[in-house]
Amino acid sequence: MKKYAGVIVRKDDKCLFCKRNADLNNFGGEWSIPGGSVEKGEEIPNAAQREFYEETAHQLGTPISSLMAWVELLKSKFNLSDESMILEMENDVKRLETVADRFSKIGSKPILHNHVVYEVVEEFVNYFKVRVSDKIEFILIGDKQVEALVNVPLFDWVIENILKNAVNAIDNEGIIKIEVKENLVKEQVFIDITDTGAGIPKKDFDTVFQPGYTTRKRGWGLGLSLTKRIVENYHQGSVFVKDSEIAKGTTFRIVLKSNMTYVPTTTS
Repeated sequence: MKKYAGVIVRKDDKCLFCKRNADLNNFGGEWSIPGGSVEKGEEIPNAAQREFYEETAHQLGTPISSLMAWVELLKSKFNLSDESMILEMENDVKRLETVADRFSKIGSKPILHNHVVYEVVEEFVNYFKVRVSDKIEFILIGDKQVEALVNVPLFDWVIENILKNAVNAIDNEGIIKIEVKENLVKEQVFIDITDTGAGIPKKDFDTVFQPGYTTRKRGWGLGLSLTKRIVENYHQGSVFVKDSEIAKGTTFRIVLKSNMTYVPTTTS
């Protein structure tokens, strides 16, 4: 059976990355795709992956533009410019734009810019926390000056995936704490995300980053795999489970290269 480099296909009779459902058909335990076939769980060509991403971005474009127009109409017709509901609707539409932009740029090398890490994390946390249960408390602390080279749309995806996992790990109410700190000697930035959720068995510390790993009944199990790829391949950093205890919680650590140079002091 020929293997392709590219994307993981779920093992539950579903096509994950296809331009159309007809592109993959289940034939007795095998997948048939244009130009070859793969067993479930194997990979399909990068070209098919890129087509899927580009088509997704294209299809999202028209409804997003329409939503933007409807929001502007609501603001002008009903004088709702300062209403919090309208402002959050605008934020969600902008978020959709960001998602579409991510898909359209997959396969190209992302451009990194210098940012204050705390501010990048803070902006996304403020967006995210009002869209989950108010029984979950978010705490953001740490270094407010340290800088790093990041691609914000992609890095937001990293924070989003880890926060979503943290929320899903919390049964009812709990705390998610995000701490930004700098290791001056190693010239690194640490972002620790800690939840008071169910915890992860030590044997799964590495497995959670593998495509298809999930403890949920619904979902593809691709979030943390994508997170690892974005951090390591695009930001030359690392992400791992720093600590976890069953029924007490988990800490994920993201490590980035600091864009601030450490100069040791000398004594005369």
